[in-house]
Amino acid sequence: TIGFYREVFFSKKQNFWGGYEYDFRKKLLPELKRIIKNCSIHYSIDELLDLPPKEYVVRSIRVPDAAKGYIDAATKALQTACREGAPHLIENNYLKLRQLSSGFMTVIGDDNKVQIEFEDNPKLEALVELIEAMPQGCKMVVFHHFVYTNALISKRLTSLKVDHARVWG
Repeated sequence: TIGFYREVFFSKKQNFWGGYEYDFRKKLLPELKRIIKNCSIHYSIDELLDLPPKEYVVRSIRVPDAAKGYIDAATKALQTACREGAPHLIENNYLKLRQLSSGFMTVIGDDNKVQIEFEDNPKLEALVELIEAMPQGCKMVVFHHFVYTNALISKRLTSLKVDHARVWG
């Protein structure tokens, strides 16, 4: 988890606003590289010469009506956690906001986690518009944070009969 990663590879100090700042411990870089070397994809520079330039696409999207109440509650909880300097609550509420902006939320029950998908997902609709606007034969790589987001995108592309591949792990 990010908390474990920060505790091991970073020095932590409290900042002026009551939150924390993390400074990477450079002497641990070789160990970090050793740990992640089998978990990442490596390419030589020669293999990257034919790639097109990176293109960032920034879009404003509307907040779905079904998510507004959840977003307001998570935003207030995040503000409170920031004022109180509670790092785990800051992280939890920030994560909630990221999930809500991705079109779902996770509900944790006694024995399991359940992802609830919002019917209206403007972020996914914006992605579909970008894909449909691409010239025939072009390819796109979509990066996402949550495995469930991967599933939502794949489900939508399958329903549109768009060839795609999923990678996660």
